[in-house]
Amino acid sequence: MATPVWTGATDGNVGTAANYSPAAAPAAGDEFRINGTSTRDLDTNMAALTAVTVDKCGVHATAGMKIGAAGTPFDISATRLYYAGRGAWAYFTGTYANVICATQKKDVSSFNVAGTITILDAKQGWCGVTNGAALTTAHVTHQGARQTDVILYVGTSVTGFTTANVNGGVLDLNSSLTTLNNTGGKTILRAGTLTTANISAGAVEFRGGTITTANVYDGAVLDTGPSGDILTLTTINMFEGSVIRLRRGVIFGSAITLNWRGQPRVLDIDESIAVTLNLN
Repeated sequence: MATPVWTGATDGNVGTAANYSPAAAPAAGDEFRINGTSTRDLDTNMAALTAVTVDKCGVHATAGMKIGAAGTPFDISATRLYYAGRGAWAYFTGTYANVICATQKKDVSSFNVAGTITILDAKQGWCGVTNGAALTTAHVTHQGARQTDVILYVGTSVTGFTTANVNGGVLDLNSSLTTLNNTGGKTILRAGTLTTANISAGAVEFRGGTITTANVYDGAVLDTGPSGDILTLTTINMFEGSVIRLRRGVIFGSAITLNWRGQPRVLDIDESIAVTLNLN
């Protein structure tokens, strides 16, 4: 296993051997590093390493260069992709068993990944899953302030999304998801179908799409957004101490079944919204 380091000694071409130290482009099984020893952007011949799967691809916190672009991401696969860089943007595509985002930048497009991702760990900064990617599991955690430290943006038409575990920061969801476990921070659902939302702490803000079943526990919040949103919500299981707000002007496509499992702390449902209440 080699450990090539990006230098950009010649130019921004990722296929040029002279742009690495030692002078050889990353090969299968390598541990590829991008750090602050170079300021050269990786911006040319982005598909040169399409067939390569390295063991690790790591972008260090000192790395300030741009990587790829929105239409031409850096195409390289890795067992583990770690990004903590501070460049204006970074775009990757490939097949990844594990992606870790820990950038200190919170600008939109700070870090973007496409292709096929098995597990994504969003720890810090702005992390984006590009429209049309395949994602299985996401963990949204935090390394600093719980509410604001990380934003994971999941774009439209992302497929295969089975599980999201959110315990800090924000999950901005624009595709379908099977199971959400919200134990802190906030999830914003804008589009797609969320089959089961387990909200045990923090909040889920319902702005669009469908929630099939929401389980809202002590201290947790289920809230709708501004007037005019068109939503579908089938069943709410409301537990002791929960907070439910379904606001005036929000349009629901069908009646909501509300299963009363315990005394809520706040139950604010506008009279215009059709609800079937079951006392348990």
